[in-house]
Order: sequence, then C-alpha cells, then structure tokens
Amino acid sequence: MNKIIISLMIAIVPVLSFAQGGGGREQANANIQAQRVSYIALRLDLSFQEGIFFKDKYYEYEANRKLIRRDFADLKKHPTNDTEANQLILARFKMEEDLQALKRQFYEDLKTQIPSLKLMLLPKAEAEFKEMLVQRLRQNRRRSGGKGK
Repeated sequence: MNKIIISLMIAIVPVLSFAQGGGGREQANANIQAQRVSYIALRLDLSFQEGIFFKDKYYEYEANRKLIRRDFADLKKHPTNDTEANQLILARFKMEEDLQALKRQFYEDLKTQIPSLKLMLLPKAEAEFKEMLVQRLRQNRRRSGGKGK
C-alpha cells in the first residue's frame, strides 16, 4: 500500500506542478527534488510515517547543504597571490568539513525514526536517482536534436 502511495506521489507531483502554471528553472528544481524524495522513500521501503519524516528532514538537509555550498561559491575563485590561494584552500576544507558534519547530523536525525538497515540504502538510492536523471536528460537532448550541449 505504501509503495502505491509513493508511486502515485512520483507520478502526480510533476503533473500538479505543471498544472499550476509554474515553469522555469526553480519549478523544475522543485519537481526534481520532490521526485528524488519520492524515489528514495520508495527504494528505502519507508512506511508512510517514515516517509513523511524523511521528506521533512531531507528538504531541511538539502536547504542547509545549499547554504554551505553557496557560502563557498561566494568566495573569490581566482586568487591573485599565495595568501588568497591559501585562504581559498582553507575555505574549501571548511566547506567539506561543514558538509560532512551536516550529513552526520542528518543521519543521526533520521536514525530516531528510521532503522539503520534502511538508511544504509540511502547513498545507493541517491546514486540511482542521479543516474536515472542523467539518462532522462540525455534522452531529452537526443529528442531535441542535441541542443543544449
């Protein structure tokens, strides 16, 4: 039953988003994010309650992850001297440490409601979704005559 509900969520979210007249990159990203969460919940075989908890935590995790990455992206990327280069290297280390700490906290939070045996499947499910998304993008490019390369 849960798998049917999650499968319907995967199918309905893009349709509802399109019907709302949304468009553009932000709406497309929101659609992909919703599909990602639904796919992962399905692959982890989450119960309805686990799925709701996971969705909330995953959105929070992704938002925090984007903030950490955005802070690093705002730094000057083309240093003109050794001091700036060293600062950029240290900032990169800090970003990676912050991302690792965030991921660890994310897993700790999830463990309060979702068994670790299911959480072990999370990296694989994320990788599968990413591969599926890349394949879909390639197919769309082929259909459109290779535009956008």
